[in-house]
Order: sequence, then structure tokens, then C-alpha cells
Amino acid sequence: MLLNTLFLALRSIRRNLLRSFLTVLGIVIGVSAVITMVTLGNGATQAVQMQMQISSLGSEQTSGAAVCIIGRRVSGNQRVNTLLVSMADGSDSASLKTSLRGLLRERRKLQAGDDDNFNILDTQQLAKTLSGTTQVMTMLLGAVAAVSLLVGGIGIMNFMLVSVTERTREIGLRLAIGA
Repeated sequence: MLLNTLFLALRSIRRNLLRSFLTVLGIVIGVSAVITMVTLGNGATQAVQMQMQISSLGSEQTSGAAVCIIGRRVSGNQRVNTLLVSMADGSDSASLKTSLRGLLRERRKLQAGDDDNFNILDTQQLAKTLSGTTQVMTMLLGAVAAVSLLVGGIGIMNFMLVSVTERTREIGLRLAIGA
């Protein structure tokens, strides 16, 4: 019985060679699209993380994280464009930022109610944010590819249903005569 079903399926594939080829092609393209999308997303995540590590560590520093202070124009010749401060691995960046903020406010003679005229950016926080963003993009690309694969699968099921519907009468006659 199983052997007869197998021969019947192979004969159907030979009769509808183009339809069978297109079905296999749709499956291969759909699976390839999912794999490609997920791989591209993972590659983008790794590239962003690598770039953040390179930019935060600087050209000569080999370990630790960096806190970047971007200064605004204060007055006359006293300008600070960028100041990079590095810290040892495992250090508390929050306390370092607090200390730096206090030191800069003191040096710039800012009163307690005055706004800071500088920004302190923690590159570790920026790296985490970018890493999270690229992971979301990877998931989004995977979801788009999965939906594409689902739509392709529905199309393939439609072709198969049409093929079975066309052959229902023939299959019934064969079963009736015992062939």
C-alpha cells in the first residue's frame, strides 16, 4: 500500500514537473530568505558591538571603558571640545560620572541652580542601547522572513490542494477497482 502511494506520488510529480519544480523552488527560496535575514541581523549586531568596543577603548587603551565629556563653548579662549576619561574594568561608572559632573561644575563656576554647560556620555550605556536596537532589528527581519515563508507555504498548499482536487475522481476510481 505504501509502495503504491509512493509510485502514485512520483508519477504525479513527473506529470506536473513544472508545478513540482516551482514548489521545491519556493521552499528553497523561502528557507534561504529566513536564513539570510537572520544571518544579516546577527552580523549587523556584531559589527555594531565591535565598533562600539573600538571607539570606547581608543587607539592605545586595551582595557576598561571610556566616559566621553563633550563641552560647550564657555567663554573666550576657554573651550573644551572633547575630553575622554577612562576607568578600570569593574569600576562604577555612575560614581565616576557624579564625580566628574561635580568637578566640572566647580571648575566652570556653576551655581547650584544653573544648568550644566557640558554633557557626559557613558559609552557603555550607548553600546547597550545600540546592541538592543540591532537585536530588535534582527528579530524584525526574522519576522518579515517568517511571514514571507508562511505566505509562500500557503501558496504551495494551494497548488497541492488543486492537484489533489483534480485527481480526486481518478484516485476514487483506482481505489474502487483495487488498482
